[in-house]
Amino acid sequence: MFKYTFIIALFLTAVIFAQTDSAKVDSLSAKVDSLPVQLKLKVGDKSDGSRMQPVHLLKLYDENGNTIEPDDDFPQPFSTKQTCATECHNYEIISNGFHFNYDHSDIENSRPSEPWIYTDPTTLSMIPISYRKNSGTFTPAEIKMSNMKFLDRFGPYYPGGDISETDSLQSPENYFRWNVSGKIETNCLLCHDANPYYDKAEYASNIRKQNYKWAAAASSSLTEFKGNASKMPDNFDPYNFTTVQSIDQRSSTPPQIKYDKTKFNSDYKMFFNITKNVPNERCYYCHSSIVTDKDFTEHWKSDEDVHIKAGLNCVDCHRNGLDHNITRGTKEADKVSTYTCEGCHTQKSEDGEPVNGTMGAPIPEHAGIPPVHFERLACTTCHSGSWPNDKARLVKSSRNHFLGMHGTNKAPNVFPHVQTGVFTESEESVIEPRNLVWPSFWGSVNNGNVTPLPIEFIEDTIRPLLSLDSLFNFGEWPVISDSMLVAMLDTLQSFGSVQSEPVFVSSGKMFRLEKGKLKISETERGKAYSWSTAHTVRPAQKALGANGCQDCHSVNSPFFSGKVAVISSLESQAGKTISMSTFENRSSFYQSAFSLTFFFRSWLKVLIILSALVIFIVVVGYAFRGFKSISKINLANDTNKGDE
Repeated sequence: MFKYTFIIALFLTAVIFAQTDSAKVDSLSAKVDSLPVQLKLKVGDKSDGSRMQPVHLLKLYDENGNTIEPDDDFPQPFSTKQTCATECHNYEIISNGFHFNYDHSDIENSRPSEPWIYTDPTTLSMIPISYRKNSGTFTPAEIKMSNMKFLDRFGPYYPGGDISETDSLQSPENYFRWNVSGKIETNCLLCHDANPYYDKAEYASNIRKQNYKWAAAASSSLTEFKGNASKMPDNFDPYNFTTVQSIDQRSSTPPQIKYDKTKFNSDYKMFFNITKNVPNERCYYCHSSIVTDKDFTEHWKSDEDVHIKAGLNCVDCHRNGLDHNITRGTKEADKVSTYTCEGCHTQKSEDGEPVNGTMGAPIPEHAGIPPVHFERLACTTCHSGSWPNDKARLVKSSRNHFLGMHGTNKAPNVFPHVQTGVFTESEESVIEPRNLVWPSFWGSVNNGNVTPLPIEFIEDTIRPLLSLDSLFNFGEWPVISDSMLVAMLDTLQSFGSVQSEPVFVSSGKMFRLEKGKLKISETERGKAYSWSTAHTVRPAQKALGANGCQDCHSVNSPFFSGKVAVISSLESQAGKTISMSTFENRSSFYQSAFSLTFFFRSWLKVLIILSALVIFIVVVGYAFRGFKSISKINLANDTNKGDE
């Protein structure tokens, strides 16, 4: 009896101590969270001043913090959060960086940036999406796109964290799928793994298959991986393969990872080829773009950015500290103004110390160019992108045309149709080159507010009604007739599932039914959305103005008279264009009239020179006559004095 009493007492004592320890841990955790950021830094977060690259020989940890060993019965993918942050780095600080903080409503984003474009030609949908809430874009929440659905479509170019990791941001209906797929933690390796075998296309492929928690490890050179989590049932358990007995494993293999045992040392550590100097190729995966002219796939026929050719890397200008808030080359960021165009290429000093000319950048003279050009034009206007064309050309980008992935469509006119080389007046009232997309979507209007209909409703209801060709994702953007649109809007009204008045938005206009007929009006939600472009930078010899003023100020110069296509989903509105001067907020008539002055400018210069010469001769002639008159007067005065 005493023995059992002793055991019970011992058990209760252990429970009390455990509760006490738990309370102490919670209290300690709260105190740590309240510490200043500088006191939270770990061994790898602050340099000791050495420029040497640290060797990353690390133990691997799974998402639960368990050590991974080569002989594990059910090997799990290593967690970047646990592996990189257990001892070396503050994951909390890093994961708030610009590339990862999508859901932060307080982030500073004063200029439009490239959106994600939800594109579905079978529903006539082309919707620019941004978590940044840029004016002219829609948030995923506005089109009822859950974070998981966003990742299913755009995840191959998402580096992890935030919307793919935070439980409170997930939709309840996706709860079981998140348990199967796992989370996409902030993937340090996407940028910092210098091993050439790190396969970004494989990472993209695994994200597409909802192998979220496996993607970072499966793309490295340390593992072999196979499987497709998107095909697994909601009760899939990676520790118990009986949960997939009903699955045809010939086509739907459960996610399974194997580690290269030869790469473990005796302490179960692995070497990671980590670099803080991120190679350009890592940036190119998400940030490539190409103008789709006739030679667009022939890289040998085009030049690289002049900075790259000079030996600079992307991160030489786009720098960051531990917080991973990348400098973006914008003027308003005073603390990093030395990493803007002006910061490198103009002369400036503070307290007598030069603060410009970073990395030996040349200081241009811009001889003969009137100062008004530097007030009204961005540096990129003359130096970036492709040479102006009579018609804005299409451009393909990584994020919206899935460049670099396995099986990417290489056609030049893949949807969405994004136009480039559109000279536009920015929010700072300067003209700069931009990319541009025309929104197209089904929506509803209530008290003048236009909102898109949920994409799930569009896909399930409108797609079958339209019955558009679904075989191709390239070519001319599909259009429907006015009568078809009337029938569609009438059908949507009869459904009653659209709470407000159904409308269709395309080419900057809103189409609605009024007494059985289409009524067309302008709407802010349908205006073309544009964002600035800064690359590829051309050298001075290829900049606008290298041939003289006529590059921009000739009568038919594309800079002012170039045409921008209006991409419309309605047959009656298709094929229209808008002059470039409209986007520049300039009068096309005035620019044409002003350009005529340059046609006669050479003659005018000769006329001015001749006129100046004539005026000079006349002035000299009158000066001599004046001297002669003065001499006569003086002579007469001297004569009169002599007579006296």
